[in-house]
Amino acid sequence: MEVEPTERRFKVLNAKRHHDGVLHVMLQPHGPSFTIGKAIWLLWGLVFNNSVPVQNPKGTTSKIMVSVWAFFAVIFLASYTANLAAFMIQEEYVDQVTGLSDNKFQSPNDFSPPFRFGTVPNGSTERNIRNNYPEMHGYMTKFHQRNVNEALQSLKAGGYIFATTGYGIAIQKESLWKRHVDLAILQLFGDGEARGVRRAACSVLALVERRAVPPPLGYSSA
Repeated sequence: MEVEPTERRFKVLNAKRHHDGVLHVMLQPHGPSFTIGKAIWLLWGLVFNNSVPVQNPKGTTSKIMVSVWAFFAVIFLASYTANLAAFMIQEEYVDQVTGLSDNKFQSPNDFSPPFRFGTVPNGSTERNIRNNYPEMHGYMTKFHQRNVNEALQSLKAGGYIFATTGYGIAIQKESLWKRHVDLAILQLFGDGEARGVRRAACSVLALVERRAVPPPLGYSSA
């Protein structure tokens, strides 16, 4: 007897030959071999990129779905790995000056605020810069210092203008003064006291800078 192949698979339950010489075969439909457990195992192996033994589906629709899931797994792993690497590898940036040809010296106005530098006048350093970098020398002359001690004092006292950066008040944890300090700060900002102090500090600083600049040479100062 010839059995035509069909779309479903069968397994032999019992086969016996009768007295008439005909082989009677009892068939029962066989269940799918790609079970839900194997499907979950395959998806887990794809998303975590593990080299585990898996069984691939044989249906066209199942293969398409597995391909879509594999593409999602690649994007997911790439994004997760990149974010994890950026979080774990945090390089601390340290601003450095490499030499006289550094961009901070050659283009100081490109920075905000502009990069300020100077030296003690009438020395070998100024002479070298004047001969090799005339534009750089023309910019730095207004920041010259009379001596080394004055330069060190300018470095220590220089920086941001008063009240343009944040300030903190350290108190004990769960202290009773916390609410009083918060209310006092809010009152200063609400009444405009902080803004007035800032304007006063900026005006004093501008007055000091104007007095530090020598008057232009004319008939009255000759």
